[in-house]
Amino acid sequence: MRTARPSVAALVLSLLLFSNPAPAQEGEEPWEEWVARLSAGVEFSGDEVQGFKADGKAYMLAKAAWGEDAKGAHFVVKALAKFPDTAQLHFSLTYVGQQLSWLQAEVDQGVATIVFGPFKEKKALVGEYRATVAFFPHLQKKEVLDFPGVPVEQVTVETAVFAGTEERFRAEAASQKEYYESYLKRILILESEQEKNVEGAMRKEKFVIGSEGTNFDVGAWRSWTADWRTKMKEKIAEEMRRESTDTLLAMRYPDAYTILSDIAQWNLLLNQAYSRQVYHAFGRAVHPDDEPGLDEVGLPTIQAKIKELHRRFDEFDWK
Repeated sequence: MRTARPSVAALVLSLLLFSNPAPAQEGEEPWEEWVARLSAGVEFSGDEVQGFKADGKAYMLAKAAWGEDAKGAHFVVKALAKFPDTAQLHFSLTYVGQQLSWLQAEVDQGVATIVFGPFKEKKALVGEYRATVAFFPHLQKKEVLDFPGVPVEQVTVETAVFAGTEERFRAEAASQKEYYESYLKRILILESEQEKNVEGAMRKEKFVIGSEGTNFDVGAWRSWTADWRTKMKEKIAEEMRRESTDTLLAMRYPDAYTILSDIAQWNLLLNQAYSRQVYHAFGRAVHPDDEPGLDEVGLPTIQAKIKELHRRFDEFDWK
């Protein structure tokens, strides 16, 4: 039984979505041999095959396996299919709801196999990875659709594989939790700094020239807001984004990341709103950088949103 090979277009897409079939180095197993060996390692039991054949309503049965070797982490997904040769099956791989890659392969003698990976440049976290195999009638050749018994509706099956060990899973989960909590601490420090400086400015005790507190030191205020926004945007939001997307294949807690990113973005809006308030308190024209956009959000709404996001993070389920 031969293993179905991905189309050229699928391999190109795979390159874009992290799979990287780089040329084999000296002494390294050639790519095609590597794929064939991994594919051969995923087998259905006799009972699974017999049950699938006997089930008149089942069109596909899928199984997935995970492994790591010199090339990197990889996932093998094999599907038994009651479709004729050349039928196109579409495979996708997800982790905690994040789609990692999408490939397609043709059915060959009732089987189609895809290897996702190897993922070497980005770390594949431990946990459950889900694979979906789909048959889309509108993407099939006419001769496939004309084959007796081929359904006219979409057919989808799912399977899952746990990558790594439970021990590594617990260790990584704890490490990821600490990682996001460290960013929250940095956000809280900036939030505290902001509240103190805005309060001092509104009382005309800070960012003023002279002892009377009537002359607004625009330069000092602009310097502080620019520095504060740089810290919130580049040192927190952008840094967290780069670390999460450039080094990891997928995030263990994408919702925690989203909450913290949103807190940072809403704080940037809050800083602009506070700045407008300070300018108005001193009777000065608002700086262009602080002018609201067409979709201006009021100060109470911004504050309520940030409070809600903090509540969601405090109650986050780190399962």
